[in-house]
Amino acid sequence: MLCFEWSSYSRNLGARSFSYKPLCSTEMPQLGESPEIKELSGFEREILWLPRRGFTSIYLRDAAVITMLWSSFISATGADYDSRVGPFSPTTIGAINVSNRIVMAPLTRARAGMDGVPSPLAVEYYRQRASAGLIISEATNVSQQGRGYAFTPGIYTDAHVKGWRPVTQAVHDVGGRMVLQLWHVGRMSHTSLQENGTAPVAPSAIQAGEEVFIEKGPAAPSMPRALETDEIPGIIEDYRNAARKANEAGFDGVEVHCANCYLLTRLRLRPTRRVGKWLRSPVHDELW
Repeated sequence: MLCFEWSSYSRNLGARSFSYKPLCSTEMPQLGESPEIKELSGFEREILWLPRRGFTSIYLRDAAVITMLWSSFISATGADYDSRVGPFSPTTIGAINVSNRIVMAPLTRARAGMDGVPSPLAVEYYRQRASAGLIISEATNVSQQGRGYAFTPGIYTDAHVKGWRPVTQAVHDVGGRMVLQLWHVGRMSHTSLQENGTAPVAPSAIQAGEEVFIEKGPAAPSMPRALETDEIPGIIEDYRNAARKANEAGFDGVEVHCANCYLLTRLRLRPTRRVGKWLRSPVHDELW
């Protein structure tokens, strides 16, 4: 599978460095705004990061460029691959039939309301990109406790389900498939985003670095409180509820976000004595 990602940071590819900025409208850019992809060869031993701008209007409609990237990837990895199979060949991912082998990676858009309900922008945004074989949605909060950035969508209320249905319908109407990425940020949050201004949660009460984005702009993450062991079943239930509601909203599946120092990553990499027992029990299988 070819998986295209967007980055807000400069990404060094050999002697070249491209800097990408988020596209904040549904309008697609002109061809001249995109880097000259054809100059890159063999992925220069790295995964190629393409800007979100132009993903649909340029690359997915340029079969020669996509085929070149596919061939470069196969060559760079030394994979023994059937030459009759190309990027536009249909396949299955688990139980999901897809029309091609190109996957759109999850990309935080911050276009939902502060209640987490997706806006009409999301409908057009995902519809424009539905020619990918599979879309993995932007990270989506499984609960208010799991929310760490303003204007990110949720999937834990009936209003969220109602807001996502036009999105999945738009993708399906043009033959696309879409799964929802489930997200709990853990300590990467701020009290202004939590219910009643409470502290975020984490395996241990250790404040995160970096920044989160609140309604007023960037801010330092708030000091978290340590999770109690009897709270973990409730978080597992939040994931179950989110998966059920994703199904109700018409998604073809779900993907669990476990990276970037969010809650599941911290539980897995830095378990404390209090929560470590969950990683040595059958419940571990429900998390991973």
